[in-house]
Amino acid sequence: MLFEQLYKSPPKLLVLGAGCSEVSQATAQSRYKRFFRVFPPELSFNAAKFELLRAFGWKKVGTLHQARDIFALTTSDFIHAAPDHDVTVLASESFVDDPRQQVQNLKLLTIEKRLLSSGFCFQKQGVRIIIGNFYEDEARAIFCEAYKRGMYGSRYAWIITGFYSPEWWRHSDPDDPDTHDCTVKELEKAIDGYFTADALPLSISRKPGISGKVRCQCVRASFRPSARPNTIRQCRHSV
Repeated sequence: MLFEQLYKSPPKLLVLGAGCSEVSQATAQSRYKRFFRVFPPELSFNAAKFELLRAFGWKKVGTLHQARDIFALTTSDFIHAAPDHDVTVLASESFVDDPRQQVQNLKLLTIEKRLLSSGFCFQKQGVRIIIGNFYEDEARAIFCEAYKRGMYGSRYAWIITGFYSPEWWRHSDPDDPDTHDCTVKELEKAIDGYFTADALPLSISRKPGISGKVRCQCVRASFRPSARPNTIRQCRHSV
C-alpha cells in the first residue's frame, strides 16, 4: 500500500513514519541521506551503558537479547564497540520465544583458563553483569527464571531496555498469560536494582509545565539519588 501511494499523483515530498519502529531502528542514514529520525535509536544508548560500566568499574559482561532486528543490531553494536571501552563480553546469548535456557547458560558459563604448568583448565564463572535487550513481555519471563536461578541481589547487575511501561513487572501478556509462573513479589525481588538507558524528553521552553517545574528543575530532580518514578512522571508533564 505504501509503495502504491508513493507512486500515485500528486508527488510526495515528505513521508512521516512511526515514532518507534523496527524499520526505522535498522535504517542507516549514511545510506539514505534524506532519512531523518526525531527519536534516538535503541543502539544509541550503548554509549550510556558503557559509561555506566566505566563508573562502576565493571569490565566483564554478558549479553542476552531477543532475536528481533531492533535488539540484534543493538547487541551487535555493543559487542563490536566493547574492546574500545576495555570491556570483555564473556558470553552472548539470544532467544526467539523461550529465554529460559539462555538465562541458564549465562548462570553456568564455563571459562577456559590456561595454566602455566599443564595446559588448560575449565572454571565455572557465571556472568554477573548482564546487558539485556528484549521486550517487556519477555523481560518478565527472563527475570522469573533469574529469580529461580538466584541471579539477583548484590552480586548481579542487569542493564536492560528502557522503554517499558510503568511497573511493567506487574503486567501480564494478554496473548500468553502463562509466560511465567512467578509472583509479583518474586519479580520485584529479581529486578531490584536493575538499570535502564532511555531518552529523557525535555522541552526547550523555559516556561513551567503543568507540574509547576521547568526543564532544569526536572533534570536535577531526575538525577537525585532519592528520585522516584513518580518524580520522573511529573517532569514529563512539563514537556
